[in-house]
Amino acid sequence: SWAAAATGGESPIDLGAAAFKDLEEVREHVATAGHTWADVGPFAMGDESLVVAVEPAPRYRGDTEAALADLQTWQQAGHAVLLTVPGPGQAQRTVEWLAEHDVAARHVEVLEPGAGSSERIVQVAVADLDEGFIAADLGFVVLTYDD
Repeated sequence: SWAAAATGGESPIDLGAAAFKDLEEVREHVATAGHTWADVGPFAMGDESLVVAVEPAPRYRGDTEAALADLQTWQQAGHAVLLTVPGPGQAQRTVEWLAEHDVAARHVEVLEPGAGSSERIVQVAVADLDEGFIAADLGFVVLTYDD
């Protein structure tokens, strides 16, 4: 049983046959795919580290008018805006609600780097994030359903 395995006993399945990759293999795959690898931590990492000014997203607490105004301001400034929601139903409804308020948006399965900013379209994606953030220097804003 898994309870026995947790205390040092045998696991109920052969974990040796699992298809997990080690971290270095994942990094190589990311580099091969042309993506950037980033480590986030509270301490300085050395000369190769990049410090990005990031601030927490506003907590609107139900003030949808303020949220809409900020979304429009960020869009007009050319920022890429990502709005995360907990499920596909909320994603579709959010896109519809934004359209009702003259904010261009689309539901995306995969974040399209640069697409939202160049087209001035809010990208809405299903993701489990607790809090959003603003990286003004990068022109990138992430808001969550709970913001």
